[in-house]
Amino acid sequence: MSLLTRLTRLFAARREGVPASPQVTERLAVAALLVHVARVDGRVSEAERTRLTAILARRFGADLDEAGRLVEEAGELDHQSGDVDALVDLLGHGTDDAERRRILALAHEIAASDGILHEFEDGLLWRLGRALGLDEAALAQARDAASRAAP
Repeated sequence: MSLLTRLTRLFAARREGVPASPQVTERLAVAALLVHVARVDGRVSEAERTRLTAILARRFGADLDEAGRLVEEAGELDHQSGDVDALVDLLGHGTDDAERRRILALAHEIAASDGILHEFEDGLLWRLGRALGLDEAALAQARDAASRAAP
């Protein structure tokens, strides 16, 4: 069963038979990518979880409870996929360059939220940027911006 099929079934079950829209799929895919970044070092710290919830609330205009539920659903999707490339594929081909850069910037923000950029996180961020189709200059720009904004 494909990841997209599992995602659709996950949402159909949660929304009592209402199929997932492309916007819902994109929202969950972005959230799952960010959860994946938070988890890559083996655990999600309280700082990462708090930051993740705040980022999703801000990005999608949700309250903190709704964003917290999105984190839980995204965690399930991340667990099912286990692969950043599969999650990037869920974003679809309509994601423009500026949006892909914003997603990478958010991923850097999550990775830096606990004050430590682990080797696993650094490698994943590079891999995510490449999976998003970004060039080395965009990857370096995202890294530099995150290091300037780090706590």
